[in-house]
Amino acid sequence: MKAFNVKNIVIPTDFSKISYTAFNYAKEIGFMYKAKLHLVHILEDIPPVFTNGSPVSIEDKPIEKLEEEARLKLREAKEELGKSTELDIVVVVKRGVDHEEIIKYAKEIHAELIVIATHGHSGIMQTLLGSVAQKVIKNAKCPVLVTTPEVKD
Repeated sequence: MKAFNVKNIVIPTDFSKISYTAFNYAKEIGFMYKAKLHLVHILEDIPPVFTNGSPVSIEDKPIEKLEEEARLKLREAKEELGKSTELDIVVVVKRGVDHEEIIKYAKEIHAELIVIATHGHSGIMQTLLGSVAQKVIKNAKCPVLVTTPEVKD
């Protein structure tokens, strides 16, 4: 049996508090294996909406501005995640369909693990929204560790 070795861990984030729950798990595993952590944010391409035959963007900001803000937030997350450790952490912003870009990036870097948080939607919300984590689990070619929101008693 081949020994399990982790060199690259992908940690997708949408900058929600829930997505940050994956960070602690990834940090511990990264520290154990001296793995590189890849903080990844996906900017979804939003097609223009047509009104009276003319395209109207539904975004308040141009994609370049959104990308700049995402990189800033990722750098802040990197600083917080890297405190008191010597972990190698890279930040990545991609554009496209979230689960597809996460899987594609993991494949590109030969990631051995994806650590992703789930929002824990169920019932009709799950049906309507789908789940990025669920789609990543279904299609990723490497193991996926899914963290759930912490429940306060």
